[in-house]
Amino acid sequence: MNAIRKIGNLFSLFRQAFGEYAWSIALMAALNFLSGLLEGIGVTAIIPLFSFIGGATKANDTISLAIAELFRFLHLPYTAKFLLFFMVALFLSKAVFLFFSQQITAKIMADFEERTRSMLLRITFAARWPFLSSQKVGHLDQMLTTEVVASSSILYYLSGAALVSANLIIYSILVLNISTIIALLAFISGACIFFVFLPLLTKTKIVSIDMVRENKRLAHFANEHTIG
Repeated sequence: MNAIRKIGNLFSLFRQAFGEYAWSIALMAALNFLSGLLEGIGVTAIIPLFSFIGGATKANDTISLAIAELFRFLHLPYTAKFLLFFMVALFLSKAVFLFFSQQITAKIMADFEERTRSMLLRITFAARWPFLSSQKVGHLDQMLTTEVVASSSILYYLSGAALVSANLIIYSILVLNISTIIALLAFISGACIFFVFLPLLTKTKIVSIDMVRENKRLAHFANEHTIG
């Protein structure tokens, strides 16, 4: 129940911070997902290509049959040359989608950082002196230079998560096509590794919180002694 509450709070904070960029974030995630799909399909197309190179007349695996059906639907000859062109086109399309996604991500991050810094400065300058005198020198500096950048980096990780999700889907299908047993063993191994390193993730979270506090303390110490 506590975990569900934390996830709900996380989504609520994300909506408050990036709600006005909802459509741009959705477009960014969609482009990254498509980019990952195209990359995965391009990699899996190596299987039928190797079949042509090896001299096999026809590959019978699921992926090769699906690609052959796509060529038939597009009225293209299913040959090694056209299959190679198909792979190149997929990787080029992937690069184009990824480029536009990165441009959108960079624009959102820059706009978020600019607006957040402006808001923090506006609120600070509008505050009364009794409140300002109770604050520590250097904390605002850390918020403007470090914490705002760290907050905007959430979009970067979200962009990467969409790309990884698409790759996970495609490569899972590829592994299942090769061997169900191997896919099951890989899944079990991945789950075991996750739970083994889960305590390290918790430790990393604690260290990150301590690092933020230490940065603020050092900034306060440096600014206070500089002012004299």
